Amino acid sequence: MTFNAQKPRCEISLGSRTHVLEGTFGLLEAAEVSLQTGILEIANNVMDMPLYKFSRLLAAVLNTSGVPFKASEISEIIVNELGVVSEATMLLRLTLFGFLQVCMAKPSEREVKVKEMGELFQKFGVPQLSLGVNIDSSASVSLDGDLKTSGTPPSGM
Repeated sequence: MTFNAQKPRCEISLGSRTHVLEGTFGLLEAAEVSLQTGILEIANNVMDMPLYKFSRLLAAVLNTSGVPFKASEISEIIVNELGVVSEATMLLRLTLFGFLQVCMAKPSEREVKVKEMGELFQKFGVPQLSLGVNIDSSASVSLDGDLKTSGTPPSGM
């Protein structure tokens, strides 16, 4: 199985469900339209953006990937199930940050970017990040599936 640089995929967990994001131009465009700003600014601010903007962004990229969600539904899940400042929400933000980094990279450099994100997240003790993991044969680069969590979110987040 080989990594598909033209259409990377990423699993994200939202509440009790796991969804697959598909890294296409449409996903990047939906992100920009949803927040009415450029993808570079969006990607650089994922970790710090307000809940309403993060929910709007996540709804846009999920909808583009064929998973219908409203921003208000995502906000409700984060507030009522995950917790706004919980480890689960920080992992969700980190996963989206990493996936956007991979999607923005030149196709010939995306596999390397997946590995770089895996190394970065491993330093923070992020558990089993699924950027580029083989999902329906469309990608197969693992970010060290053995990553373990320290039980606490990364400092400063």
